[in-house]
Amino acid sequence: MSTQEIATFLRENPKYREILQRAIDVEEKNTSNPHWLGWEWHEVRAYPAHLVKLVIEGIIKVNFKSNFASFAHFFKARFTILYIN
Repeated sequence: MSTQEIATFLRENPKYREILQRAIDVEEKNTSNPHWLGWEWHEVRAYPAHLVKLVIEGIIKVNFKSNFASFAHFFKARFTILYIN
């Protein structure tokens, strides 16, 4: 998904912009931790169904999955979130 497609998606679905902003905040707090695997749904205060939608759209990806937890990471066009009108 291109930056323009992400911007369009987020304009049409503003609730996802808030989720991704919280994800960015969590990721930035953990940049210095080399053992950090990613964030979980409760850290970004989002329903798992919303996160699945973001995975399907190609905006986030699951970094690590176990029987106990799944960790995700926002990896596409972070600046898109910050500069959408």
